[in-house]
Amino acid sequence: SNSRPIKDTVMKLTKSKLTEMIRTTLKEAVDPSYNQRYYNLAMGCTIDRRVGGEREETLREIRGIPNVTTVSVEEGSVRKYENRYKMRLNIKYVLLGTESVKKYLDSTLFPGLRKIKGLGIIDVRMPTEIK
Repeated sequence: SNSRPIKDTVMKLTKSKLTEMIRTTLKEAVDPSYNQRYYNLAMGCTIDRRVGGEREETLREIRGIPNVTTVSVEEGSVRKYENRYKMRLNIKYVLLGTESVKKYLDSTLFPGLRKIKGLGIIDVRMPTEIK
C-alpha cells in the first residue's frame, strides 16, 4: 500500500514534535531562567535634533539597550517644534527568570536612556507585563 510511508512521516513528525514539547517543558521546570517575561514601558519624551540625531536614529539607539525588543511611537502623540520633537514611546523589553523589574530599570534601561544624546525624559508610567 502507498499510504504507509506517509503514515510513517506523520508519526515521525508527531513524535519529534512531542519530544520537542517534552524537552521544552522539562527545561522550563528545571531551569528557572528559561521563563521569559515581557513588559511595556510608556514614556513621554523629547528629542532635541540639535544635540542628538534624528528621530529614527534616537529610536534605534533605544533599541540597542540590552533586553529591549521593540520601540514604537504612540500614534498621534508626536508634536514637532523648531528643533525638537515631543512624543510618547512604548518600549517593550524582556526579562529572564527571576530578574527584577526594578533592578533592570535602575541598572540597565534608565542609564541606557540617559546616555542617549538629545533624548529628554518627561514622564514614565509604571511598566505593565504583557501576557
